[in-house]
Order: sequence, then structure tokens, then C-alpha cells
Amino acid sequence: MLSTEEVATLLHNLSDNHFSNQVEHFIKILLLTGGQRPYELSVAKWSDIDFDNRVWTIQSSVSKNKKIHLVPLVESAIIQLKELLVLNGEGKLLFPQRYNLDEPMPTSTLAQAIRNYCKQKSVNQFQPKDFRRTIKTKMGELGVEKSVRDRLQNHALQDVSSRHYDRYDYQKEKLSALITWEKWLLNLNKID
Repeated sequence: MLSTEEVATLLHNLSDNHFSNQVEHFIKILLLTGGQRPYELSVAKWSDIDFDNRVWTIQSSVSKNKKIHLVPLVESAIIQLKELLVLNGEGKLLFPQRYNLDEPMPTSTLAQAIRNYCKQKSVNQFQPKDFRRTIKTKMGELGVEKSVRDRLQNHALQDVSSRHYDRYDYQKEKLSALITWEKWLLNLNKID
């Protein structure tokens, strides 16, 4: 898990040529969407992004629990996605491979970039999955209820009520959590 200081340092260094433009946007979008799974972002398609309704749909074929997952998009995430669209063009994937635009960027690219960053900046080693852990913990500290954090990160809910009866999508609560999280991030270091 990253400390508050480590998150602030990372945000500062994202725009300081320690990462490629693609990896910089990947990390920012990962943070701004509440710590979705890196694989789910790496294979995301532009057709999954609804700019009008401000939502990213993680398809059931991609999600770990095999259920469609709707992620509300806060303003900072929209800005990052629009910049990425300009950067990568209007291909099929948000994060295509450099030399094969029809294939997604491997998550190993992110892992390697983080390893290099940690060595260059002499910071504690962390892995891409630590973003989820950090965000879930920090959102708890910010007062976001665990059930909302679980739904935001698309954890499989095993209780009878969640599995069989509760069909509400929790979009309003997930968006509120992400707005709270976005404000926290912006207070640490401006993401632009």
C-alpha cells in the first residue's frame, strides 16, 4: 500500500518524464476511476466509454467476476480520457500496444514502468495491484462506506441479499465516492 506522501510524490512525478505518456495516462485513469483492475483498463475499448453519460462499462467478458461493471467518470477522468484520445487516435483500444494497435498494452508494461520509477526515485517498491489496496483504504479514511468501496471496485458480493435480491446499481453512491476521492487527489497534487 502507498502512503499519502508516496501517492503525492507519484502524482508529482507522473508529469515529470519518469513515465511514457501512455503509462502516465494509464496510472491517472486507474487512480481517478477508483482503482479498477489494471487488466480491465488495459483491455478497455473506446466503445466502452460513454462520454455523454460519463460512464465506463467494463464488459462481463473482461471483469474478474464475469459481471458487467459500470464505473462513473469524474471530471478529471474525462479530461484524461479526452487527452488520451488525442494522444492515441481513434483506434479500438484506449491503450494499444506500441507496434500492434489491435492488441492491448500488456499489464507488464505498467509493472515494469513502476519498477523503474521506484529504482530511479529510490522509493519503496510497489506493484500495480497496490493502487486498489491504497484507494480502498484511503477512501475508508475519507468516510466512504465499505459496501460502496466494494461495489466501486467490483468485488464479488457473497451475501444472499446482494447475490439474489438487490438489483440497484449504486451509481449515485459510486459517483459520490469518486468525487470525494478526486478532491483528495487534487488536494495532494493537481492532476492535469
